[in-house]
Amino acid sequence: MSKPPPLPTITTAEWLAELERLGALETDEGYTAKELAQRWGKSTKWVKERLAKARDAGLLVRGTRPYEGINGRIQPVPVYRIVTQQGATP
Repeated sequence: MSKPPPLPTITTAEWLAELERLGALETDEGYTAKELAQRWGKSTKWVKERLAKARDAGLLVRGTRPYEGINGRIQPVPVYRIVTQQGATP
């Protein structure tokens, strides 16, 4: 059985630009790491590593969004969005 072709490499700058584009299209609340992983076809771990880099660079804002679990309870889940300038969102 042959291996699937490797996924293309994405630079941090390309990743941040894509996150800015997504933020401009949909919600000001941001996206969960799982949602970003699904959109990009990457693992949640991969996304969280990039989110940490954006946070360290001062470009990440973390918020919460209510989520109803399978048990019916509402709980907050972390969501993320990129800021490009002091307090400005794309």
